[in-house]
Amino acid sequence: MDVNWPAGLQKKTYSLRDRLLNFKPKVIITFGAFAFEFVRRACGNELPVPFGKWSTKRLGEEFKKRIALYNPSVINILPLLHVSISRGRFLESHRYFVGEGGKQPANYFEFVGTKLASLFLKEAEKLPITKVTLRSSVT
Repeated sequence: MDVNWPAGLQKKTYSLRDRLLNFKPKVIITFGAFAFEFVRRACGNELPVPFGKWSTKRLGEEFKKRIALYNPSVINILPLLHVSISRGRFLESHRYFVGEGGKQPANYFEFVGTKLASLFLKEAEKLPITKVTLRSSVT
């Protein structure tokens, strides 16, 4: 498979790169193989690969690796599935993404939701977000 993309598409990755450098998000969640590869290329920190390389299993492996290696000082790209139900291979896709050792039968939504919630709750205390205390209007 070819890793070279048409000039117009490469131009769009450069445009996204400029925006990412400007806004510096901590997390980007991508949906599907193409989106994951597009953002990887825009970030420019990894060698490009054909987006067809990103099977359901490989996206799941990348998701788990990237959750484990989360670093708040860089842009973290977290790949999710684009179509997990509509293509008729619902349970197979869940098994491939979640992998071995998880709850059986594998539930992609529960797995991903739990991992993301754990990460975001762990990191929430470190984020420079203004905390608002709600006061009761009842006296």
